[in-house]
Amino acid sequence: MMDEFDHTRIHTANFTLWRSYMKMVETLLDFIRVNREGTLHLDSFSAMLPWMTIYHHTNYARWGVIYLSEMKSLKKIQPLVYEEFMKRSFVVKRSAGKFNQIPIDQATEWQNKICKTYNGTMGITRKNTARDKFCMTWA
Repeated sequence: MMDEFDHTRIHTANFTLWRSYMKMVETLLDFIRVNREGTLHLDSFSAMLPWMTIYHHTNYARWGVIYLSEMKSLKKIQPLVYEEFMKRSFVVKRSAGKFNQIPIDQATEWQNKICKTYNGTMGITRKNTARDKFCMTWA
């Protein structure tokens, strides 16, 4: 029914703009969901590539294709890495529950933010003993 509705309004510029925006946001929300659930990462990423090209994110568009190609050949080239990828080892989950996984790089950024707050590394880097104690207990 939505396709029929789209066909009736396809010649309206305003409708085309907002429908395109809705599709883009849906693709982005799908990508967030698959990263949180740890499934279908490559399918969702490949759906994002046309949007990266359309909106002139040239680095993502250029290197995204290479990333996708390498990840799809991972089973042949690096079977152990592929196994871990299929076990969803590309996300971090700190507690039990659903929909609470995040990509490893995002978890690292969060940890870096924690280190730079009041009780983190800021302010203690001038004292070697305090810095060493923090670094030993950080993980």
